[in-house]
Amino acid sequence: MPALATGPTLLDVHSRTTFVGGSVKELANTKAIITAIMPYFPLSCRVISGYLDGDDLYWKVSYHWDLLTSQLERFAARAETGEDDRTTAASLIKVLATVPPNPPRGYALDKGLGVPPDHSTHAQTLERHGVLAKVKLDAREVFIRGGVVTPSREKDPPKAEKRYWLSIARVADPRFGKHRTGFALDIAGANSETTRIAKALGATLVFNESSHVHVEFNPKKMKVALPG
Repeated sequence: MPALATGPTLLDVHSRTTFVGGSVKELANTKAIITAIMPYFPLSCRVISGYLDGDDLYWKVSYHWDLLTSQLERFAARAETGEDDRTTAASLIKVLATVPPNPPRGYALDKGLGVPPDHSTHAQTLERHGVLAKVKLDAREVFIRGGVVTPSREKDPPKAEKRYWLSIARVADPRFGKHRTGFALDIAGANSETTRIAKALGATLVFNESSHVHVEFNPKKMKVALPG
């Protein structure tokens, strides 16, 4: 594969094992895109999500609900957290508790996509998504005020801040998530490098979500050829 005329250097340091997480699901187009872009990424970058079906996307809402609830609980339990911020965190937890998944906890233990299964209806999950989106904005403010996240480091947060940043990251409406097309990837590691490289490779969307970078590709607009 030829090096790009401008942009990232052809590194060719990855194998599929090092570049693609074991739980990543792929359609044929996902696999082709990964193969085409892999030689340009350093070892610090790894694909953590590819194709997701409808059930996966609905489950992710419950994952984010559980993660944000957990991080608010963690924040409230800190000795350094002021009383006003602790009260705010408790109030946000109560709001989240009005739209719990079924079962209510366990999704953010990172045991794998879809574990445990959520038995909520789609209507319940969509209601949860709406509440969650609003609480994330309020939680962001209290996390910044409480000093557990640093706005200037949002694009490449230190390890201590990553779970907090992920908990307040935007989560797509499960009815319209682009991962269901097979043309979207989540890449974790060095966010600034991922952003720069993905743009140079012709990504149609690059969205830094602090914990990882969401990247979308249109094969017709990519600056490297797909295999075959």
